[in-house]
Amino acid sequence: MIYTLLEKNGPMTRDELCEETHEPRTNLYRVLTDLMANGLITEFTEKTDSGYGRANTFFTLRPP
Repeated sequence: MIYTLLEKNGPMTRDELCEETHEPRTNLYRVLTDLMANGLITEFTEKTDSGYGRANTFFTLRPP
């Protein structure tokens, strides 16, 4: 389900994935970790537009 969401929507944050899947964060983290370990997705950070605060972490499909 998470892989399909990323395929359909492009990069998404953990919060966005939680909202879409209605999964508890712990389950989501486990699935994301498994997908990254299998080389299917990757994560990257991006600073906020204001330049203040913590950078957002996004998950996206690993390029072929």
